[in-house]
Amino acid sequence: MQKFKTKIIFPIFIPHVGCPFQCIFCDQHHITNQKEIDWDVIIPQVQKFIDKTNEYKEIAFFGGTFTCLGREEMLEYFLKFKDMIDAYTYFRISTRPDAISSDILNFLKSQKVNTIELGVQSFSDKELSACKRGYDVVNAMNACGHVKLYDFNLCVQLLIGLPQADSDTYDQNIHSLKIIKPDFVRLYPLIVLKDTILEEMYRDGDYQPLSIEKAIEICAMFYQMCEKYDINVIKMGLHGDISKDKIVAGPYHERFGELVKKLYLKNKEFSG
Repeated sequence: MQKFKTKIIFPIFIPHVGCPFQCIFCDQHHITNQKEIDWDVIIPQVQKFIDKTNEYKEIAFFGGTFTCLGREEMLEYFLKFKDMIDAYTYFRISTRPDAISSDILNFLKSQKVNTIELGVQSFSDKELSACKRGYDVVNAMNACGHVKLYDFNLCVQLLIGLPQADSDTYDQNIHSLKIIKPDFVRLYPLIVLKDTILEEMYRDGDYQPLSIEKAIEICAMFYQMCEKYDINVIKMGLHGDISKDKIVAGPYHERFGELVKKLYLKNKEFSG
């Protein structure tokens, strides 16, 4: 199978499906405004998406830990679109670094998966331990290398402003990205959402989110590095249609990515 890069994606959100536990910062139902998947609505939409263009494109399963599902469950998702897949259509999945193996990667390759997004969140053991992710940096780095070895596109998702984050952990994350050089990166400043452990930590005074100005500054630093090393940053900040009443605190802005790029260009002009 030929690997290709694309931004033409039809996202299907499967909130918390396959997740072994709920992370301290996460509530996918709040983020996606979705409880269940309405396949009667989605399948015709996907058919239109496929018919619309003969360019390479991907059907993406987001919001869960896809490879923590059993083999038959994963196959059920792929088979829903079996009869409509054309030569230009592939799949994209998101999962955790500790849910990657040679057996899983071989299976995904057989199902026309082209891109794997790893919710790494951080390449700092201090941050990973603080948010109870259940794996360490060695696991994360090995998973990234494994995905690239099997010739998938690799997208790394990082959270900016995790508990215990500081200038050293940001330097560690930037250094790790330089080593891995993923095809894509998503940068999400950490937002305190309702009904999460992070909300409890915030209200107890055990967590202080970044200001919007600081989050923009840090993401601009990451963005600059990615531009230098030809790493495609495809998303910065949560999507604009999240329910605002679900946000307790943190550096949320509907145009967060635009503000980061604006600061990056300003810094570039100043330094050049």
